Amino acid sequence: MKSRTKKILASLFLIALVAAPLTGCGEKGNNGGKDSVQGVIVNENLRVTLGRTIYLVGEPLEVVSVERYSDYTGTFTPQPNFRYDFDFSKTAGEKNVKITVGTQEVTVAVKVYETAEAAAEANSIFGTQAENEKLFKESEVINFNTMKLKKETVEGVDSQNNFILRSAAGTKGITSLNKVGTGMTDVWTNDESNQNFSVLDSTRKSTPHTRTNQTTGKKYLYGAYDAQQWKTEMIFDGEGRLAYFASCMPDNTWKYSGHIHTQKWYSHPVYENVFDNPALVIEQNIDNLNALAEDNWELVNITEDNAWEATDDFPSTYVYEKVIPEGGFYVILGNAIADDIWQWFTGGTELTVDDDKPDDADHSLIFQMSNREKFPGLNESRAFFDYSTSKIKFYTPSTPKQQYGYYYLKAYNGKQADEAKYTEAFNFKDEVYKAIIESNNPLIATEKVLADYYNGHAQKLIDQWAEMLAALEA
Repeated sequence: MKSRTKKILASLFLIALVAAPLTGCGEKGNNGGKDSVQGVIVNENLRVTLGRTIYLVGEPLEVVSVERYSDYTGTFTPQPNFRYDFDFSKTAGEKNVKITVGTQEVTVAVKVYETAEAAAEANSIFGTQAENEKLFKESEVINFNTMKLKKETVEGVDSQNNFILRSAAGTKGITSLNKVGTGMTDVWTNDESNQNFSVLDSTRKSTPHTRTNQTTGKKYLYGAYDAQQWKTEMIFDGEGRLAYFASCMPDNTWKYSGHIHTQKWYSHPVYENVFDNPALVIEQNIDNLNALAEDNWELVNITEDNAWEATDDFPSTYVYEKVIPEGGFYVILGNAIADDIWQWFTGGTELTVDDDKPDDADHSLIFQMSNREKFPGLNESRAFFDYSTSKIKFYTPSTPKQQYGYYYLKAYNGKQADEAKYTEAFNFKDEVYKAIIESNNPLIATEKVLADYYNGHAQKLIDQWAEMLAALEA
């Protein structure tokens, strides 16, 4: 191949490497030219791609590929048989590791560190105040005029009963309370102002069941009223957990979302056993079912056509009623509003979770059961109805920045009351702030040593800060 063409190929390859792992690639010389400075060997005929360039003492070289240029084919071809010096990581330092294929050689530059902490310090992105504030300004989470958080943050426990902070994600106003509304958001509560009792359990509160199947004329026990059709239903328990969700409720068309023998609804994983769910009353007794049918209530029939969705928990016919948990609330709202809540709770921007069906008009892919595993933040989010403002308040797990603001103010207020006692705890903010900045290091995406080190590092320091403050308050 002509030298000019070969150089163009090498240049194009180097351009492509801007967004790829470091590659050893030379500029000139069939058998490899040697540079006496720092032992660098360049060779345009060998192309080496590394998985990473940062290593700890004793780690082997992570080679993604070694390729050699062929004058015969005019292309680079993989070379499975190559050699390198395994002793390169015996000691710390910047190293040029020689890769050998046959008689040809090239070197790749790597860095070896004694510890992950040393690697993190050497590759720190923590800089001047102006540089750091491009990544995190304290005023993002704290109003320094009032010395209050910009977003309300509350203490609680997570699904494993561990301490957690949650911050306000947003609010939604309602258009009616405990009555059939004509607007977009109806809320039903479990108190005296709601006089709608459950059909299946007279001790429970529910919504009016006035909808009917327009084809059969049968009443919906699992539905509410006509204005509810094609909207979204959410039922939250007394602790703010989402106990039931289904969207775009149709006229008993099982292929959409909602029926509890399918996967096309969501409930908090604490209700793994659907019969423990406080948002549901389920009837399976055949005598009771027959009586309901005689009273013109429509039953859910699991037929061969939809049996692939069925679970072992249900017989071929059953009925369920959605009720309001003690201390919780039941909200019927527009699907567009549900999209906002979905984004708050998952921390995402997509409205569906199936790339093959981006225009999922019936929303059956949102809040399906598999999302318990896909979106842990969904399980840890909470919602409460505020009677004083007639708004639903939504909370999601606090980000490290929000936690920083919460504990900053705790330490600040403590220091205002007792400076000597709280000075050390207040100053600890600097270490936490630095960890949050460092968690934005772009090398984390490609360098395993840094990724492992920073994984949970900021949270670990935040937890340490919380323990420090708790000990002072005890």
